[in-house]
Amino acid sequence: MKPYTYLIGWSKHKLYYYGVRYSKTCDPSELWVTYFTSSKHVKEFVKNNGDPDIISIRKTFNDVNSARAWETKVLKRLCAKDRNDFLNMTDNESISIEACKRGQERIDYVKVGQSLKTFYKNADKEYLEEIKSKRHQGLLNKSEYAAKKQSEGIRSYQKQSWSNPIRKEERSKLMRKPKSKSQCPHCKKIGGSGIMKRWHFDNCKTIGG
Repeated sequence: MKPYTYLIGWSKHKLYYYGVRYSKTCDPSELWVTYFTSSKHVKEFVKNNGDPDIISIRKTFNDVNSARAWETKVLKRLCAKDRNDFLNMTDNESISIEACKRGQERIDYVKVGQSLKTFYKNADKEYLEEIKSKRHQGLLNKSEYAAKKQSEGIRSYQKQSWSNPIRKEERSKLMRKPKSKSQCPHCKKIGGSGIMKRWHFDNCKTIGG
């Protein structure tokens, strides 16, 4: 087993993906030969646009936790999940507790905070606005993508559900079934149980009128 991180990309589309591989039989030589990443977003992009022309092993490791921790570190440093030139949808923080603790012990948060403060103080304002704009656009693009996928999933479920004759008949019976009604003891109006409970009984406008 030889865990590793890798970068693949499509120079024509200026689009990239950074990932990690840590299975029991993994080896860097397998990348884009027998292993084609586990990301469904990458698989979909490959299906529509072909194989990447950038295939690079970035770093190898001796254990799984180190590989996963390094992937998260790089993805965070790149802000990959917020950029529209990366297919990464998360920075994969789901690493082991032991690795998290080791990483926290090595981080000097005071120095990190001071560095960020200095950067934002001295950085070019137009550059900062450009970063903010790209991150915002990236989030919008991914939100639209997620909404589209959710809508497609709902439509697919509805088609499968209605194509099943048994389920279709069950729904038809439910639609034909008479709805239960109730009467408000205050204003004496009669209506469906759900709407009556909401606007009448204890909530009736005639109470105290």
